[in-house]
Amino acid sequence: MIWTDADGDDVGDAITLLRSAAASLEGDLTRRRARPGTRAALDAAMAALLALDDVYFENDAGQPVPEAWARARHLLRKT
Repeated sequence: MIWTDADGDDVGDAITLLRSAAASLEGDLTRRRARPGTRAALDAAMAALLALDDVYFENDAGQPVPEAWARARHLLRKT
């Protein structure tokens, strides 16, 4: 994987959206109830993480890394 400026932007976007989701979750914890805005923040954060598939799930030749995809499938099944 060759890191590009676009990849850096995607990582920065993911960080921002994850922080927003974390803040929303902390607010829910304080209020002891789930709010609709938290679901939207989590959806946005998950979408941003999925956009990072080429950065963290492909090798330098652009081929999928089987171990990374197997781990992702395992984590999705646990939910």
